[in-house]
Amino acid sequence: HPKNRWLTIPEIYTYSSNIGTARMVMAVGKERQQAFLHKLGLMDDKVNIELPELGQPQYPKNWSQISAITISYGHGMAVTPLHLIRAFAAIVNGGTQENLTLIKDGNAGKPAPERILKDATSREMRRLTRLVVQFGTGKQADVPGYRVGGKTGTAEKVKSTGGYSHHSNLSLFLSTFPVDDPKYIV
Repeated sequence: HPKNRWLTIPEIYTYSSNIGTARMVMAVGKERQQAFLHKLGLMDDKVNIELPELGQPQYPKNWSQISAITISYGHGMAVTPLHLIRAFAAIVNGGTQENLTLIKDGNAGKPAPERILKDATSREMRRLTRLVVQFGTGKQADVPGYRVGGKTGTAEKVKSTGGYSHHSNLSLFLSTFPVDDPKYIV
């Protein structure tokens, strides 16, 4: 993709464009970004699951424009794997925030799942996750016969002396399959 033109949303997502996501959050505003992250449960204190040791997200108390930009591409905020899985599940499962459980029938008596996205939006997000695996940063997950969709993430590790290591990265790949009717998240 040439550098002298604006990327489309599928290109921004497929190729993990930090500049593209920054421009998107600047267009929608930090208030709408925060509201959506709240809706996804990424700013909840703890995930309601049958574990005693639960972490909580870390995010800036003063949500500046710079915070909004860095958070848009996955920096400036830290969430637990359970928070991330619950949010990703809602994005790809048709748009509902499911209750997580480790126990068979562990959701009995818990509130019904809350709708946070339109089904059509969730379908479009599944299409974008498939593009990441077919053509973008997650090509190694394109396993024949599984129709995997996913999203990659990369961040430089923080040095114990402060600042970031430019030679040591943390990498993430969150995936779902079959992408047309998700049953699993890895």
